[in-house]
Order: sequence, then structure tokens, then C-alpha cells
Amino acid sequence: MVSDARVNPPSVVASVLPTKARRREIREAAGLSRRALSELIGCHEQSVVNWEIGAGDVGIDYLLPYLLLLAHLEQEALERAAREEQAATG
Repeated sequence: MVSDARVNPPSVVASVLPTKARRREIREAAGLSRRALSELIGCHEQSVVNWEIGAGDVGIDYLLPYLLLLAHLEQEALERAAREEQAATG
């Protein structure tokens, strides 16, 4: 029997993604609307809404792009904070 390669167990997704609240924090800190984020990863805006409120799981087609974008946005925020701290302390 051949297994379905599209199987996306929620426990696997939950283990690699930030919490739904943290996903929203990352997006908002980057100044992105849900629509803008959805356009960046190629999904519907409602999908982003569902992922952030916990009404749906991130599908396998969007998991990697979403995860990479969140990681990139979080890294940018850390670098920005470090620059601001360095500028404040001289």
C-alpha cells in the first residue's frame, strides 16, 4: 500500500511552527497585514486568519513558505532590536 505524501499530522505542524499567538505577533511586528502575508506565501487571506486563531492547520503546501517567512521576519526583528540597543548605548 502506498501512503499519501500529503498527510500533514497536526502534531508535526505544531512542533515546528510558533504558537498561533506568536505567529500573529511576528506578523504584526513586521508591519504586515494578513493580506500582505498571504500574498507573500501565495495563500488566501482567510487561511492566515484561520492559522492565527487556531481554526485550521497550515497545509503542507504552505508549511515551508510560512515557516521560512516567519523565521525571516523574526530574525529581522532581532537584528533591528540589536541595532536600536547599540545606537541607544552608543
